[in-house]
Amino acid sequence: MYKWILNCLEFKKTIFTIVVLLLVFSSFGIRHLHFDYRMKIEKNQAQERTVFIVAYDEHLLDQQHLIQLASIQKELSEVKSIKKTISLYTMPNIKHYFDDQEWHTVLSDQNYTQDDLTVLKADLLENKLFVGRFISKTADAMLFYIDIPDDKLGNNSLKIRQDIQQVLDRHAKSFARIYQVGP
Repeated sequence: MYKWILNCLEFKKTIFTIVVLLLVFSSFGIRHLHFDYRMKIEKNQAQERTVFIVAYDEHLLDQQHLIQLASIQKELSEVKSIKKTISLYTMPNIKHYFDDQEWHTVLSDQNYTQDDLTVLKADLLENKLFVGRFISKTADAMLFYIDIPDDKLGNNSLKIRQDIQQVLDRHAKSFARIYQVGP
């Protein structure tokens, strides 16, 4: 090790030149990577549209509402024109992955005890990935993202909105408000 350090000190200019050249060449690759990433995002945005479903209720994280939300998730995933639905019922629960060695979603249609609900609410509100994206800061509103490919949207826009609205209407009495926003 000592000899290696002495050799490095002896060839300072050569080592410095190699390091600078490596940095310069790697910066070209990074710049192109960023460009390719943006192109992929623009391509995806052009190929599908997103509809948002918002469910609101003061007691959104009680057993009754969680079962209703799970049912909405299931019914939306069965609508033919929908490519995918993203919500807390489809998001992986990374927190418990390494404990269980099994993949679980953040929410499920299981029966929760009152203690489970208290822990669940605390976990959701602590997670910056979920707050403001899937659930409100006060845990009284939840968001579902629905991706619809442009080729399915076309002239079927009204039909797709009606299909989604039928699902929401079946569960509307369970929430203070539930509605869709999107194309």
